[in-house]
Amino acid sequence: MHGLVSYRCSEEPGRYATTELWLKPGLYVATELWLELGRARSLRNDRASARARSLRSDRALARARSLRSDRAGRAGRALGRYIPTGIGSDLVAT
Repeated sequence: MHGLVSYRCSEEPGRYATTELWLKPGLYVATELWLELGRARSLRNDRASARARSLRSDRALARARSLRSDRAGRAGRALGRYIPTGIGSDLVAT
């Protein structure tokens, strides 16, 4: 299983909040920043309680692609961002 963890400061000094999200294999889309655009496109979810989060990888080689997560490692392709789309049937990346 793949997991995303984010850490953020709370309003109180010295306190941190941790958010953990576990994804099932095959339920997220890998996208890549097009070099012509010069900036990443923003993604948002309609539901505030389950926002799509992205992970940035070390390498960026190709244009926008959609791959099953369980094949991404075996395909030998380095992809830049991962957006979870399978947390609920209503989660959509736009």
